[in-house]
Amino acid sequence: MPSRCGTGDDAASSATRHRAVRGDCPHGGHRTARRRGHGVDAVGSACIAARPHGRVVDNSRRLCAHHDTCNAQQLALADLPLGVTSVIDPADGGATDVHVSVAVTRLPSGVLWLVADAVATADRGHRRVSVVAGYPRLGGRLIGSVVSHGDVEIGPDVVFLADSSTDAECAAPVGRPIVVAPTAVVSGGDSSMILTSSSALDSATYYLTARQLALLRDGGRLVHVVGDTTIASGSFDGILIVDGALTIAGPFAATGLIVARGPIDATAGSFALVGALMSFAPKNSGVSAIKFSGVTIRYSQCAVDRALRRAVSPRRVVQRSWVELFSP
Repeated sequence: MPSRCGTGDDAASSATRHRAVRGDCPHGGHRTARRRGHGVDAVGSACIAARPHGRVVDNSRRLCAHHDTCNAQQLALADLPLGVTSVIDPADGGATDVHVSVAVTRLPSGVLWLVADAVATADRGHRRVSVVAGYPRLGGRLIGSVVSHGDVEIGPDVVFLADSSTDAECAAPVGRPIVVAPTAVVSGGDSSMILTSSSALDSATYYLTARQLALLRDGGRLVHVVGDTTIASGSFDGILIVDGALTIAGPFAATGLIVARGPIDATAGSFALVGALMSFAPKNSGVSAIKFSGVTIRYSQCAVDRALRRAVSPRRVVQRSWVELFSP
């Protein structure tokens, strides 16, 4: 009977490279488990199943050799192209007579299919383990590249571009470039670019519910600013959430998602964004929730999806519709 392999049930820590714990390996099997954290780890669950006789028994200790595990962010699983299988050869931790490889395929709706193979060089003992994992669903598709609870003011030299991504799951955007709440007013923009939607009143659209924020914080990749902030210049790739007002005062290039609870002022020029920008600031007479001048925005669902996958960690799917069969 092959040995059993354990995997974690939750998300891997983004900041720590966890070390596998060697367990007893009945029948010459190789087993690893997480010491701490909550990551789904197909590398750590790769096992060698060996029959208890002959050279296989002699090699059982080698098959149980210690090795480090890799978390989802170190393996860049969030950046995998849709439907294309990538093979990863993790470090074997000194067990030179055991080769481990992991084939990972990103499927639609944030699902990952990981297949780990471990082979003993001496006797060709082999074990394969499949793990299905999924990224936590944080929300639906974007409804626009600029979403505002309150009024929007579009000044000169503001350009909205179409996305050039080719990922079949996210390449075709929905909605319009500018989406506002029913009571909000947009000044200076072409009416054909504007959509009025009650979704702009919902905090979940802005990823600001308690559940959404908890998931983003747990992933360790969220940039969360408490209070007002000013960005003088620079670049950014990921998810930025500002609890107050956001002012962009100089050249700034961003990719991903920017959200502010307060007003967003980007009138200094040379602000370029690939992804989406949102302000949850309510309608306030005389104060625009979003104010643009000299801004270029490329509406990209793909860039936001990738930033969200990077910000959280995949979790093992506990139930699935098939079982694993092993040949003798």
